[in-house]
Amino acid sequence: MKNIYIILIAILLSSCSADEFLDVKPTGVVIPESVNDFDMLMQSPTMHRSNWTNLNYWDPDVLLSDKMLNLIQSSKSLVNQYKWAENIYSVSENDEDWNILYSNIYVYNTIIKEIDDAPLGLLTETDRIRVKGEAYGQRAMEYFLLACEYVPAYSTDTKDKLAIPMPMEANITVDIPKSTVGEIYNQILSDLKVAAPLLENAPAINQEANFRPGLASVKGLLALVSLHMGDFAAAKTYSSEALVLYNHLYDYTTFSNKRPGDAWSGLNIDDFTLGLNDKSVIWSRINQWSYSFPYDGHLYHPDLRALFDQVNDQRYILFSSSKANPNSGFGDLTVSPNVAYASKDKASQAGLSVANLTLVQAEACIRTNDKDGAVNALNTLLVKRIKSFTPLVASDFADNTAVLNKVKQERRKELMATGNYLIDLKRYHALGESIPTFTRVINSKTHTLEPGSSKYALPIPLKVQALNSNL
Repeated sequence: MKNIYIILIAILLSSCSADEFLDVKPTGVVIPESVNDFDMLMQSPTMHRSNWTNLNYWDPDVLLSDKMLNLIQSSKSLVNQYKWAENIYSVSENDEDWNILYSNIYVYNTIIKEIDDAPLGLLTETDRIRVKGEAYGQRAMEYFLLACEYVPAYSTDTKDKLAIPMPMEANITVDIPKSTVGEIYNQILSDLKVAAPLLENAPAINQEANFRPGLASVKGLLALVSLHMGDFAAAKTYSSEALVLYNHLYDYTTFSNKRPGDAWSGLNIDDFTLGLNDKSVIWSRINQWSYSFPYDGHLYHPDLRALFDQVNDQRYILFSSSKANPNSGFGDLTVSPNVAYASKDKASQAGLSVANLTLVQAEACIRTNDKDGAVNALNTLLVKRIKSFTPLVASDFADNTAVLNKVKQERRKELMATGNYLIDLKRYHALGESIPTFTRVINSKTHTLEPGSSKYALPIPLKVQALNSNL
């Protein structure tokens, strides 16, 4: 029965574009037919391979030194990321972010179509309901990841704008057209609302395979999607419901580096090494498995670095270094006066964590004029991040805008080096809020990312456009 994974591997590891595989049914392999087969198909951790890798250097909070830029010159796509190029890839190159997400959608579309009539195999009718709920949830997650990367932020001004194709069947043609921003986000909500009751009797999260959703996972994503759509009351309700079901936060104030003062030695806890054992993850989608300066390195942008309490904030203390990773092969290379993001053996998340969801709750509270709720949510997180933390009180803030700015700062720090800051900037601008203009100078040429720029949504890959005239 292990041969069932051949289909998944063939789809996920192929370097074809989405249009080349979506209407092809493999031959000469075992085709999944039973509920048991579909359950095994979704058990493969390849379903949460690296996501949002195109955003790694696109994120304006990432700084690369000239030395590091020289090291990545052989990778034109990485250079294109860093200079916010119109296209990251040429017409002959694959965009793996795009391909992997659509490959996964193919799998979930197949399961959704076949699950009701599939024989049970070794499982039960209860399992059929669970697998069906997971498939709807997983499809919603993949479309949300696509939307964050390739679709303009949702707003009344953009909801009717054509964005990306949205296949809802496994058997499609290369002529599938674009769907609108509104259609995509509404479908994500619809899938999650189908998934939730089907997972009512499932665990809150899947602790054995956290890339598969439980009920808290689905409610958590409903909260995040509602936040992106500007439905702050719904975001507040769903985030609260999810956090009642599951709310494990690691206490960073109890952590230390294996070699004191050396972030590259890793942490005195091994839960974060693969992401699968991270108990604070509600629904895993890996962004980066680790950061190994200089090739995969990130320097803290000075504006980001200035936000940290560098004496007490463990997020900075545990994950920053003025030196290169001694295991990177570059010797005693330093980055002074800059500081590198030194996250060894700690996977970063494009998925959903308790910390992220707690900040969603804080933002939803303050945007619905619940100042006390927002401050309480901030305290829940920060007491486990900052040494000798003094709890915040509502009177510490002049008004709701000051609380909202604090929430934004904490999202920026907590979710750094994941692409989330770029995605948050896109939605803040759609809400009419001020965001900066960013500039980078590369080889004496200035590159700019301006508020409202189309560059906040990556283009459909040129190779895919060449295969489908409707795109």
